[in-house]
Amino acid sequence: MKLGIVEKIKRAFIFWLARRLPDCKTITPKLGESLDCKLSLRTRISLKLHMFTCGPCASYFEQIKYLSKVMQEHDERLMNDDDGRSFRLSLNTKEALKDRLRAELSPDNHF
Repeated sequence: MKLGIVEKIKRAFIFWLARRLPDCKTITPKLGESLDCKLSLRTRISLKLHMFTCGPCASYFEQIKYLSKVMQEHDERLMNDDDGRSFRLSLNTKEALKDRLRAELSPDNHF
């Protein structure tokens, strides 16, 4: 199948652009960071251009966005069930658990 001139130019541009952008090893950590905090304009542009030229990184970004969204929804559901109860441990319970763990892990305690 022959490519038209426009398609050839488009492919050549993408290839040229991909060679001038950071590689996937550099980009993938930044994709995760972009979900947690606001990155500089230069970094955001670099990420967008890289994903334009790299299908696997674009797919990876969509996957981590989906996982992040699902985790947030799951956390919200765990925090408040239908009865309005909270699943957070009280401060007293946390301290009691810490004390119990310290006692169990102390060098004086022989198993």
